[in-house]
Amino acid sequence: MIIGILILAIASGSLAGGVMLYLGASFWMVLAVYSLAGTALILGAVAMSALCDQIRQNDSSETNAELNLVQLSKGR
Repeated sequence: MIIGILILAIASGSLAGGVMLYLGASFWMVLAVYSLAGTALILGAVAMSALCDQIRQNDSSETNAELNLVQLSKGR
C-alpha cells in the first residue's frame, strides 16, 4: 500500500510539475510543490494505515466480547 502511495505521489508531483513548468514557473517553485504534494500523500497514507489498524483492533475486541457473552449465556 505504501509503495502504491509513493508511486501516486511521484506521478501526481510529476504531472503538477510539468504543468507548472509549461506555465512558466521556476524550477525551485516546482520542486517545492512537488515535495509538499508528496509529503501530504505520504502523511495521509500513514494516517489511513493507523486508522485501519485501529478499526481492526476495535472489531476484534467486539468479537471477543460477543464470544464472552455467548459463553456466559451457555453457563460456562
